[in-house]
Amino acid sequence: MGLALFIFWALSFSPTTLYSWEKRIFATDYGEIIIENLKTAPFPHETRESGYTYRGQFFSKEKHYNDNSVFIFIPKQMDKVSDINFVFYFHGWNDSLVMIPPKYKIISQFAASHRDAILVIPQGPLNAPDSSGGKLEDVDGFKEFVDELLLKLYEKNKIQSKRVGSIVLSGHSGGFRVMSYILLHGGYARKIKEVYLFDGLYSQLEKFVYWINYYEGKFINVFTRNEYTLENSLRLIEDFDGWNIPYLLKDEEGLTKEDLLKNRVFFIFTEKDHNEVMHDSFKKFLYYSCLPKLKPSQGK
Repeated sequence: MGLALFIFWALSFSPTTLYSWEKRIFATDYGEIIIENLKTAPFPHETRESGYTYRGQFFSKEKHYNDNSVFIFIPKQMDKVSDINFVFYFHGWNDSLVMIPPKYKIISQFAASHRDAILVIPQGPLNAPDSSGGKLEDVDGFKEFVDELLLKLYEKNKIQSKRVGSIVLSGHSGGFRVMSYILLHGGYARKIKEVYLFDGLYSQLEKFVYWINYYEGKFINVFTRNEYTLENSLRLIEDFDGWNIPYLLKDEEGLTKEDLLKNRVFFIFTEKDHNEVMHDSFKKFLYYSCLPKLKPSQGK
């Protein structure tokens, strides 16, 4: 994963202690970072056994679809006895676990939201232009992933409960695909309470609509002037009008606390660039989410 680079950005979060690389555990002022390898992680997967070709460029299994690493962040003094809440983030094209946290300031945003939950980022296609979710697109693949994750953390004495609480799914750009399949048949659909899509409504609209229709969770779609996500967002808005599905359409700058607390389906337009859409918004959405708040002493 690039040890030197990983330690560089891990240190940027002012760790109080840096544990051994063999254990791959890092302590920061915000909480604990763990890099775990899970059998149920997205890759390797049979759909990329022979690699993948995009616009004439070949991406081998060995270099791009063989990493089952999972980034886990546990806030300081989180409630580890009650049901365990999770926030999952799914990355887009050409990305890696080494670069995601500093690029999108995910840890600092998550910590600033003061939510009692564990942040999880699985490695998808490693530095490849590919939206595949691997095993997480399989029937019950997400449930198996969550169950293995819980068991690992329980065995490492990081949590004292193996019960799943509330789940938030979030993703940027190409992360939309794996999210859509999780909502369709990944398991734990009733545990998924909120979905945040950051400029990622490229396709699979019917899968998102299915979840919105059949479950009571919050759906937030942030879109930019990106040709594809703009067009699909407007198409979905038109459909919702025809189906009498209520939603809130608003510019990001005008979005209020009351908006986030009183509505369920959101179409939020932003003038931010494609790779800037998560900045501050991730923190804000989590802060006004259904997830319980850390106790005052826990959030510092």
